[in-house]
Amino acid sequence: MQFTRIADPTFARIAIRECVRDALGLVHPAQDPDCHLRAAIEWLVLAQDQTGNGGVSAGFGRRGWRPDYPETTGYIIPTFLDYWHLTGNNDLLDRALRMGAYEMRVQNEDGAIPGGYAQPRSPCVFDTGQVILGWLALYQETGQVEYLRAARLAGDWLRRVQARDGSWPSFDHAGSARAYHSRVAWALIALGQASGEQGYIESGRSQLDWTMTTQRPNGWFDRAELRGEPYPVTHTIAYTIRGLLESAAALQDSRYLECARRAADALRHCQLKDGSLPGRFDSCWRPRSDWSCLTGCAQMSLNWLRIYELTGESAYMQAGLRSNSFVRKTQNLRTSGPDRGAIKGSWPCYGEYERLSYPNWAAKFFADALMLEIKVLRARL
Repeated sequence: MQFTRIADPTFARIAIRECVRDALGLVHPAQDPDCHLRAAIEWLVLAQDQTGNGGVSAGFGRRGWRPDYPETTGYIIPTFLDYWHLTGNNDLLDRALRMGAYEMRVQNEDGAIPGGYAQPRSPCVFDTGQVILGWLALYQETGQVEYLRAARLAGDWLRRVQARDGSWPSFDHAGSARAYHSRVAWALIALGQASGEQGYIESGRSQLDWTMTTQRPNGWFDRAELRGEPYPVTHTIAYTIRGLLESAAALQDSRYLECARRAADALRHCQLKDGSLPGRFDSCWRPRSDWSCLTGCAQMSLNWLRIYELTGESAYMQAGLRSNSFVRKTQNLRTSGPDRGAIKGSWPCYGEYERLSYPNWAAKFFADALMLEIKVLRARL
């Protein structure tokens, strides 16, 4: 490991410590879900405080804190609102409102959201969809039409750049149509239901129908990888599943639910004894990595628990609980440094995905999965 490339001295100390621990297979003691959830939210609060503009830092890594990230700030908004509902902490509501205002400032005149967190930022389909989800959550909470207006402007741009087959082959990170744009379809369907405009729903359905054409009988999605990857990470596979799941729930369409379940079932059978998942797979669901993508593990916890909510089948709940338990053991609650409560990109931390970094989306999805775990377990009492 070439620590000389780490520019931030605080992170260098953290990286050395965590590389040694992970190489030895050491994990942190797991506490109850509420403790881990609170720590993840506190870290996301810290990440927001780094930017000074209401957006959330993309994460903490080799060069210290990264710049604000419009895409992930957008879908962190619902996470903060959910935690506000769970705890009554009004600071989380205030922070979500600041995120919503930040997104309006970065939105292009044509409605698109700039992608990534490096400069310059180009319009991005996926990132625009995630911000729509954030604005709709704020609109639902506040009734303020400015959020719906911004979401509609973004939705109109998405419809203008959508191909006739329902896909988005342009204006995205990968440079071509991707199955994980199902999360953009979900955003358009939610926008259509909030605004009463059927056209958004039809555009969302069109993308989902295209995504279904990319799925093989074994549940595999052919177009779920990022640019230049030989095999997709569980992160983007899980993105694809979630878009289908939430769209199925919103539309009461069993086709999308069954499509999501085929992939979720395949991953459930790939789950290791400790609750983890390999970070990459090939089209036969054979592992193609010796590390775990912690973001993908948290997302699959969430997906399995959502399928349990929708179907009542306990096997999904058990898979989700096992996965959450694994990720909890990778979260450090003992340190007082900027990594406290954060979730690594990979386990071990020198794995390929987000190597030696703490991306904000990992903590976001972990928090979401823990809140759903708490909800599911309370409902069983």
